[in-house]
Amino acid sequence: MTGFFLSIYDFLSRRKALAALLLAVLLGLSLFLGLRMDFEEDISKFLPGDPVSARYSEVYEAMSTRNNIMVLFTPGENAPEDPDERKFLIEDAMDAFDEIWEQEDEDGLISEKAITVDEDSSLDMIET
Repeated sequence: MTGFFLSIYDFLSRRKALAALLLAVLLGLSLFLGLRMDFEEDISKFLPGDPVSARYSEVYEAMSTRNNIMVLFTPGENAPEDPDERKFLIEDAMDAFDEIWEQEDEDGLISEKAITVDEDSSLDMIET
């Protein structure tokens, strides 16, 4: 592999005009392709195509015209299996988040909060 790169170097070092032309062509091609790139603002297009992600995409599209922030609390991998216990853990996390937010939001940037535990009802609430 080293010999391959050394042979390219030897070839181009003997033909400096060709090396300069090749550099200019590659630079021009990179510039042309770079200018054709388009910025995509819709982050939902990066999500997988399963039904849950499709639901999040719908919510994101509904929220994109408003000034909203959504914080979704979900149980981690080590969460208990009992649904009621998982719900209580999520509620505790939400309460702790709310307390910290109240302490840190000295300017009162958030005038209204809607808090819910059920994921489906929270998604419905955001869509309206």
